[in-house]
Amino acid sequence: MAGKIRELTGVDDETAHKIAGIEFEDRFCGLSHKAMRKILPVMMSGVKYSQSVVAAGYKYGTVTAGTLDRMPDLSANHFWNPVVEKLFFQVIHIVNSLMEEGQKPDAIRLCLDIPVGSYIRKEMQRLLKMVVYHSKVFFRKRDEASDVDYIADAKDALRIAAGSGFDKDEFERQSQRVLDEMLVSYRVQGRVATANTNRIKVGGGRIVEQKCLTPRRQIHKEQIYRRKETADGAVTFVIRKPASGDDLQEGQKKMTVGSRITAYPLRWKRDKEGRLILDSEGNPIPNDYAIFRNNHHVAVYEDTDGKLHEEVVTFKQALDRRVKGRPAIDRDYNKDAGWGFCYSICINEMFVFPDESAGFEPKAVDLMDRENRPLIGKHLFRVQKLSHKSYSFVLHSNPSLEQDRAMKDITWKRVHSPAGMKGAIKVRLNHLGEIVEVGDVC
Repeated sequence: MAGKIRELTGVDDETAHKIAGIEFEDRFCGLSHKAMRKILPVMMSGVKYSQSVVAAGYKYGTVTAGTLDRMPDLSANHFWNPVVEKLFFQVIHIVNSLMEEGQKPDAIRLCLDIPVGSYIRKEMQRLLKMVVYHSKVFFRKRDEASDVDYIADAKDALRIAAGSGFDKDEFERQSQRVLDEMLVSYRVQGRVATANTNRIKVGGGRIVEQKCLTPRRQIHKEQIYRRKETADGAVTFVIRKPASGDDLQEGQKKMTVGSRITAYPLRWKRDKEGRLILDSEGNPIPNDYAIFRNNHHVAVYEDTDGKLHEEVVTFKQALDRRVKGRPAIDRDYNKDAGWGFCYSICINEMFVFPDESAGFEPKAVDLMDRENRPLIGKHLFRVQKLSHKSYSFVLHSNPSLEQDRAMKDITWKRVHSPAGMKGAIKVRLNHLGEIVEVGDVC
């Protein structure tokens, strides 16, 4: 027992034997393995035992639903479905952010656009009730042919939550006022890698910690149909993807071979002592791959003559910098030539643009004042995609990727040079849609 404790924790022999010698009373052995698997992840997020028991769906003394001061964090792969996990994480972040600001709701009404009878509703409602007892999760069935519309969805959710008994016109005015103040936040895709610590067992039973970087974009093994290495060390993968359109026969879930994609190795296989594992030809064996075809960011610099220059940085270039211990965004680029860093543009970052025709100038407005949100919301754009001298933006509340010419500079805009960003201001929003930081002025 002491040896296993030492292996798992890395403590010395004396401490391991002391831990192994601890005896538990019978009353501490009343939890099943199934119950512990639900309770422990909640405790690991910082919630005390009594509240963790309740959060896991069990009774504990006088602790009742609605008494937790935050929703428990979920462990990775809690649902084995990344889409469902993302939904839960977003709701948890929003509710916990409200709680941290002392804005505990009296009731929560959550409207989900997913199929009725799903276990998701039951689990979401259970977690919400841990912090706010009067919580209820509804479903809204969307017409498959209809387009996504955040504002319409929000109005439907408000109608469902409010129920009956309200004057229709007054409700419409009040809900529109609330929605005008709503700014939609997005997760910025700026991080290229996450720092992790691997624990490796070496000779003598010692545990050695090894720092490593895990890329944020990987090819999942389930997608790979076939792979082929190229002369330059890159690997071409052929992936499987669900068939659609004419390829999909009625009632049949057919899989077709997708297009070839190129990925590059990020690390190599090692044995338990950290040594490289070689193939039959003496070459290291790749372990993880990432796709580098997308651009990570655009950095803008100003030279000594006041002229602006761009540097388009791919995901691979950004990752290489991080692996070498450098920041992904190089603020010292061409510094010797007198260039100065101005700003960077990453996918999903938010910019408030000036509008000469409307007389709107972001620098003249307090962007962190809640009273200005209805005005700011009309000029708040999200970075959709980036390429050389082409930066595409969409209005924060516009989920459509279509670019109707009649709506140019209203629901979408495209900038063709760094100079076209003049007057725009980068802002950062939190999970509640509040502007919490005003950054670079372009």
